[in-house]
Amino acid sequence: MADLEQMNQVDVTISAPYSISKGAANVMVAKYSASYKTEGILFTAISPGFIDTGNNLEVETSLKGLQDLAGKLAAYAPYFKTPITPKDFVNSLLKLLKNASIEKRDRRSFVSHLGNTQWL
Repeated sequence: MADLEQMNQVDVTISAPYSISKGAANVMVAKYSASYKTEGILFTAISPGFIDTGNNLEVETSLKGLQDLAGKLAAYAPYFKTPITPKDFVNSLLKLLKNASIEKRDRRSFVSHLGNTQWL
């Protein structure tokens, strides 16, 4: 919801305030990453992907908007079937954090829970 390339490819139209706030957070991470790189401090923003929280509907989102987004995401990521579990996300996050380093050029402004730009 905050990756410009994906938004343009999929034409995501819902949740503008949410996406705008995530975009601003990504710029903040990039700025801090650049500022503290020489001190050995790693900054990165990690998208959790689509996690099954039991409450995945946003109050402002209409059923039609969700149906429209679901169709677009199915075309974008045909392999995607269901949200990941919180446990699977935590395991992905811990793996990313354990292996991340400035030396490996892991300072990025935004990556998925898989460590790349595969969001689902």
